[in-house]
Amino acid sequence: MRKIGGGAREEIVFCRVSTSHEEFASKRMRRETEKLALSDDHRAVRFVSLQNNHIIEYFAMRLLLNRTTIEIVIVIVRGGDLAGFIRRLTGDRLDKSLISKSSRFVPLASP
Repeated sequence: MRKIGGGAREEIVFCRVSTSHEEFASKRMRRETEKLALSDDHRAVRFVSLQNNHIIEYFAMRLLLNRTTIEIVIVIVRGGDLAGFIRRLTGDRLDKSLISKSSRFVPLASP
């Protein structure tokens, strides 16, 4: 794991699973209240959906136990050929289990 960015209320961590070499990024955003955190969660989904209507399938979001922090997990594709990556994996869609598996490693990789 390696912190690769952040600000006053957020941090972005790069993670690599040593056994499988899968890579993903975890972005955590802290807010004052649960309502604000959930609002940011929905806003992020809408923004990503509008910008890249396919990307909604490739990340997971969750509200952390403190109820004021949301975490977004994004699988990283090297070389920028997302469509080719998906075809090589499954033919037409990214396997949801890759997201689930990556999400399980986030608590272990977080600073």
